[in-house]
Amino acid sequence: MPLYICRWQDGSFSAVSAHSREYAIELLAEIGNAEPCELFCVKDFMVHFRLKDRICNIERATPLELLGFGLRTLDMLYHRVYPVYGNAIVDAVEACPEEEPEQLLINLNDALSTERTRQWNAQEADVSGKSEAAEVERVEQKTAPDIRRRQFP
Repeated sequence: MPLYICRWQDGSFSAVSAHSREYAIELLAEIGNAEPCELFCVKDFMVHFRLKDRICNIERATPLELLGFGLRTLDMLYHRVYPVYGNAIVDAVEACPEEEPEQLLINLNDALSTERTRQWNAQEADVSGKSEAAEVERVEQKTAPDIRRRQFP
């Protein structure tokens, strides 16, 4: 079954397994209206969770915490979901150690702010007619510099 990524207008994203784009939108309605959001199918998606040692807050009783993403998933996130941040992280890695760490953090946080507001004005869902499979293939063929190992040793 296909896995769809929904990039919400506030910069967050959701992943949902659904047999069609329409059904993905229906499932995502539990969170919000996905129709004006970027919604696309991905071929490979891997996420790592850890079982918590202890629950300390009844309002956050989910027994898992996010550890990270697989390498292909990170590439997809940097290229497709967060391209401004992806470019900033590549620039930061290429600049190390020439630039001051404080300036690199400022640049990354600026990119994060841009990503958070980048799609606020989106009014309609993407109906460009582009093949989602072709877009997935294009994204997977592009590879970011080997910055992933620095983030997840």
